[in-house]
Amino acid sequence: MPKHSDADLIRTARVHRTQAVALLNNSLRVEGINRELSTALRDCKAILQDPNATQMQKALAGRTAGFLSGFVTSTAAMNATDSIRHAFLTFEDLVSCGDALSVHAPGQPRHCIARVYMDKPGPISMTDGSPKPLPSGIRSVDDIMHMSTTELNRKFGMGSGGFHGECIFWKRSSGIFLGKHKWETEAVRDNFDLAKLGELWDMRWLFPTNQEAQKFHGSMLEASRTEDNDGYLDSSPELTLSADEVNNLHDSIDVDNFVLYASNPRKKPSQNQPAFDSLIMNPTAFLQQFGAVFSIGRMVVKLYVIEGMFPQFGKLDRSSMVGKTGLVNIAAKACDDWLNGRRSNVGKYPSQFLPLDASSKPDICSNCGKKSASLSQCSRCKFVGYCDRDCQLGHYKEHKMICRGLASMTGR
Repeated sequence: MPKHSDADLIRTARVHRTQAVALLNNSLRVEGINRELSTALRDCKAILQDPNATQMQKALAGRTAGFLSGFVTSTAAMNATDSIRHAFLTFEDLVSCGDALSVHAPGQPRHCIARVYMDKPGPISMTDGSPKPLPSGIRSVDDIMHMSTTELNRKFGMGSGGFHGECIFWKRSSGIFLGKHKWETEAVRDNFDLAKLGELWDMRWLFPTNQEAQKFHGSMLEASRTEDNDGYLDSSPELTLSADEVNNLHDSIDVDNFVLYASNPRKKPSQNQPAFDSLIMNPTAFLQQFGAVFSIGRMVVKLYVIEGMFPQFGKLDRSSMVGKTGLVNIAAKACDDWLNGRRSNVGKYPSQFLPLDASSKPDICSNCGKKSASLSQCSRCKFVGYCDRDCQLGHYKEHKMICRGLASMTGR
């Protein structure tokens, strides 16, 4: 058995970790991922069995082996699925909801994807897609795996049960990949959105089995309910479905664990009232919001929608979610088709301020909003355009969060 220096082991561990993340981020096929990770895992286990290895070497090898084992186990269960991106809603899916959402209605703002977080190997921050942080002083999720929601809240503050609990539930259920899309309309930034659907968060969590998905979903629900529906249920009260609504749900949905919830928005003030400024500064409290969480096979789904600021195409109501052509059924069909191999290529995804024809060149600067037929496109994703170098630099911090994801989803 060869001897290993501490420096060599640290360097090897870093290479294995970087390689593992790169493989997953690049969405290589499972066979390739498993082959590379299994080789790295064998290297770590060899060090653990080496009588000449130091305690520090074995400790580091053990942590690295645990890190790699999680990826090998998760990817082995994916049955050669290289990405979950095609399980997500497309522009065409939203249009197929018809009057339920009124997407693509004549004269209303265009809908586009504002954020893309795809094929993540664990829970993430909604702000920038980075790994969700653990409590201060906690180095690994393994250190809190034994804790209940109540214990997390007691030790780390109210809300920790759901926030940090997601990391625990994810690992307990051997989570594979998760992804989140945020849809919005161009006018969201101008605070005068006339669309029925102002924003949509479309989220997926994928697991090895149906049972693991149901376990994760149940744990997230339990944590949220012990925290006044914070987190998973967005601090909104749950709604009871009517018999007709239950009968209308897609056959793939686990009805027993389906949860629909809605906010109780404040009445919107008119423009001549003093409170109108508060509507512009903090609109969420005045806007109708709906959400649904449910499982389909080995996938957990969350849909969260907010109406436009001043909807001119009908009100966002519960039929927008659970009607026959509501968002829930459209998303359920997309997920069911993907899980059963019937949805492998769903085309391109429109991004920020992209014309409705996703294959055409953008004609609105993503930084200043100026319309022009001669914009310079982003060289990587080709989805956004800019007046000049200054506009591109001004939009860089925001666009960089989604650029790579958009480019990879369309093969650009």
